[in-house]
Amino acid sequence: MLAGLLQVAAEGLVLAERLGVDRQAFLDLLESGPAAAPLLKMKLPSWRNGDFPPQFQLALMHKDLGLALAAAHEARVPLPATAQVAQTYAAATAGGLGHLDFSAILREVERRGGGPGGESGERAGGGLKVSVPVGAWGALCCG
Repeated sequence: MLAGLLQVAAEGLVLAERLGVDRQAFLDLLESGPAAAPLLKMKLPSWRNGDFPPQFQLALMHKDLGLALAAAHEARVPLPATAQVAQTYAAATAGGLGHLDFSAILREVERRGGGPGGESGERAGGGLKVSVPVGAWGALCCG
């Protein structure tokens, strides 16, 4: 669950930035909004400063995801979301991020999405229209 939470939050950050939302504003929302979780509050400082000193290495999280998937296979319990998260952690480990804290999954998500750690892609704009509900999200992107 922890690996998935960080991956989903990282995907949200990369998407928000691509849509023109300020990085710090989005991180503030993750830290204090309805999605706030103790894990996010602990790991978001690394996302703010780009430093990922290992508390729990990404490679170890990848290993644990593999163990969970093996147990689920043996018990005949499908875990499609966990399998997808494990693929992202596998790519991050293969890409040289395994020695960093598992919050460095942000770098892999950015690489895939062309964010700060990625190399391709441009910020969305032009003809892209995004409908945002009124409230905090609307204030972030459209205020």
